Amino acid sequence: MIFVRSLHKWLGLIVGLQMTLWMLSGFAMAAMSMNQVKGGDRRSDAAPPPLARQVQTVPAMQEVFQGSISVALRYGPDGPVYEIVNAAGATLRDARTGQAYEITAERALAAATRDYSGPGRAISAEQITAPFIELRKHDGPVWRVNFDDRRNTSLYIDGVTGLVLERRNDIWRVFDIFWMLHTMDYVGRDNFNNPLVIVAGLAALWLSMSGFILLFSSFRGRDFDFGSALRRFRGATITSVVKAPGREVSSLALAPGLSYFDAFARTGVNLPSNCGGAGSCGQCVIRLSPSVRPDKDEQRQLSAAELNEGWRMACRHRVRANTEVELPAGVIDNELLSGQVSSVRFLAPFTKEIRIRLDDPLPRPFVAGQYIQLVIPAGTFLVDPASVPDSWRGKWVDIPSTLDSSAAEEVRRLYSIAVAPNENPRELVLNVRLVPPAGASKPWGRGSSYVFSLLPGDAVTLCGPYGRFGPSDSARSLVLIGGGSGMAPLRSIVRHEYSEQGLKRPIRFFYGARCEEDILYREEFEQLAAKVEALDWIVALSDDLATPDKWSGYRGFVHDVARRELTESFKELADAEFLLCGPPALIEAARQMLRGLGIADDRVWYEDFGV
Repeated sequence: MIFVRSLHKWLGLIVGLQMTLWMLSGFAMAAMSMNQVKGGDRRSDAAPPPLARQVQTVPAMQEVFQGSISVALRYGPDGPVYEIVNAAGATLRDARTGQAYEITAERALAAATRDYSGPGRAISAEQITAPFIELRKHDGPVWRVNFDDRRNTSLYIDGVTGLVLERRNDIWRVFDIFWMLHTMDYVGRDNFNNPLVIVAGLAALWLSMSGFILLFSSFRGRDFDFGSALRRFRGATITSVVKAPGREVSSLALAPGLSYFDAFARTGVNLPSNCGGAGSCGQCVIRLSPSVRPDKDEQRQLSAAELNEGWRMACRHRVRANTEVELPAGVIDNELLSGQVSSVRFLAPFTKEIRIRLDDPLPRPFVAGQYIQLVIPAGTFLVDPASVPDSWRGKWVDIPSTLDSSAAEEVRRLYSIAVAPNENPRELVLNVRLVPPAGASKPWGRGSSYVFSLLPGDAVTLCGPYGRFGPSDSARSLVLIGGGSGMAPLRSIVRHEYSEQGLKRPIRFFYGARCEEDILYREEFEQLAAKVEALDWIVALSDDLATPDKWSGYRGFVHDVARRELTESFKELADAEFLLCGPPALIEAARQMLRGLGIADDRVWYEDFGV
């Protein structure tokens, strides 16, 4: 189904572009005067002069006419002619002398001048051979007579008969381009059965068929719940029992037919989300009955342990009557907190560490692995690459001198906390990677551009903490697999684990980076691994071209390195828990790798915020 959806999307784009051209070219051609296109408005209506009486009689021309299919007496460019058609083609004879009549440049000019009634004058006559783009339905020699009017008119005179074949001008030439786009014949321009049209037709047929197939996966029965929409219009509500840790059980009146994400938002309860309820980040979790079936998005975004406990994504389920809902800690008491940036530094060429000093302590202590929701105000943010350390300045060569990202509305972004809970209750540390545009015309990452624009002393607003990512107390050992700015929650877990409040369990930390410059907190973890025997710090670099020969560590993708290392010590993993954080591709590869090793899904926890 993923292949069908992807093919449907890209074929839709291609066919849609061609259909747009077809529609626009049709409108353009309809708006143009066909009389002007064909040069009819500048065609002379004057009758040809009368035929002279002194012409050769038919008996006198009998020898010439013998074997002909047809004979016609008409006026030629400069006098009467006989046009004789036989099996070999047409020829002309001077009707007065009986001699062969050739169409010379002078006669072509005379024929064109007699046909033309516009403001210009004939300036040249050029003999060429058809067919070509402006005379594609005729074969043989022709004369092109050019006029010096504003339309750049050209009349094409048959090189044998002296008749006007076509009248071309700039209006026709523009029309012909639209005609080419309309017929999709970019070579001959007149073939409605050309291969491109056939391919486009087959693509349109595929779009119809795949669209019908995707209809069943894109819509659900609840999308057609018009009864709930009518009840919402009338102001009806559904009362749901709402529970939250540390709070008394209460009831909330929720709008029927909406997702829990939207329904709670209407009551002022904003669930954490990076995607605005689109189902791609997996953060808007609520707890329903385990009997509520999870959909494919939930099976992809939530761990097996979370699903077994009844956690579901609020954006994927509609409000139901007689339902009990549990919200994560802190969601109802979602008060905004203020603070100031205390320090900013680069950890890697495109990753910054931001320290925030809160004006007041967090309303509740955070747990290692949790995140906060940072408020990204409306407006335009400028990122100045001049602050990049000199050693990494070369990485920014292809980056514009000034990066800007703007939006008319406030948004929120989720960032994991990169310090242990016990270190400083009023200081938070975030790791943020600058997100490049998704396309040539797309803006830079909204949240990351804002964070990269912050300077010490700048005020920030946030809320939280939130999240369930972290090890349980029952695990005997931990295996961490991460990459990029996925370092943040894993660093928090490691620092907490080996603090005075931690359990000091064995940890194998597999961290993936593209090159040495991208390794976050390298010196800190090397020193900690040397100091703490229970910590195994393993780094894998994936870019061979960017990895110098002096690198003596692991090379390749981090999940492949983890597979090899974990296979050798598989017996020691019986009571281990696995925590994954990083780009979605890394997490999916690591999950498949762990399944291949026989690790149960309910022992694997992961976090990626859908980015």
